[in-house]
Amino acid sequence: MYLIVYTLNRETKRFFLESNTNTPVNNFISPCKKMGVRDFEIMKPDKELCEKIEYLKRRLIQTSDKNGMNHPLTIQISQELDMLINMYMKLTHEK
Repeated sequence: MYLIVYTLNRETKRFFLESNTNTPVNNFISPCKKMGVRDFEIMKPDKELCEKIEYLKRRLIQTSDKNGMNHPLTIQISQELDMLINMYMKLTHEK
């Protein structure tokens, strides 16, 4: 399973692409780029995902210390972190 994160019209979208699909990830990316999608991030489970989770943990602490727990940026980072942790939990329970 891959997590694909992309931006379209200033809105961040996320979805999971099953690894058992016959469609390579690049077949998804090319048409989307033609539609104006930017800032792709494709993460495989395990190392990449864990690194992103650790990065967001540090960023969440820094942002909450600087701006407070109710600041929109703090909430946004927290929601992204939650989503990645949920994905990690789902992937580790599939094994």
